[in-house]
Amino acid sequence: MASTSVAGGAALHSGRTGDLDGNLSRVTRELARIRFPVEWDHRGARAGSPMALLPALHYALLGFSRHVTGSLSAAGHDLQAKSDGRFVENAWRALREAFGYNPALTPQQFLSPGFAERKLLLLHDAIELCKRRHNDHARAARVAEAAAAGVGNAVPRVAAMRTTSAAGSAGWNHDNRFGERERRGQRRRRRGSQRCGGCGGEQSRRGFICLTGK
Repeated sequence: MASTSVAGGAALHSGRTGDLDGNLSRVTRELARIRFPVEWDHRGARAGSPMALLPALHYALLGFSRHVTGSLSAAGHDLQAKSDGRFVENAWRALREAFGYNPALTPQQFLSPGFAERKLLLLHDAIELCKRRHNDHARAARVAEAAAAGVGNAVPRVAAMRTTSAAGSAGWNHDNRFGERERRGQRRRRRGSQRCGGCGGEQSRRGFICLTGK
């Protein structure tokens, strides 16, 4: 297995020519991993038919991952709604500029019959690059979300909990202190006052207050 260098990234472990069936199997496995949604034309791919290979390349760059598609679009690589020739030319430019990968075939060779094994090697590399891009961007998105959750929720949430707890506790204590004072006053009045047997006047702790003046 040969290694293909990629600018700014780890080398790709590309297959080597002389093993057409092995390279076809490797591409087939990669397409299954990225969930290629249509039937893979093994026979056409083995013959180097561009009509068999183009849908797979198109899916890898535009259908497999929003992270891949978004990063290419943000970098100015418009691959949507193009003719086959324009799509391959723009895809080659994206592979060179966005991925640091130099295809071994020209766009004209890729769109011509033949070159089956080199086309399969190129397609395998393109899928691998898109998988790496997806993983990198998905990981960065998860880290950013986790950081935003930590900054946005953790510290203010503690402060908010303290503020809410203090406010709620103060309000609760205030209400209960007020109610408790009233209840204590009522109990003192009940314990400390009695009625005069003759006139019904109250007896406070200071003595009877007789209504009849007796």
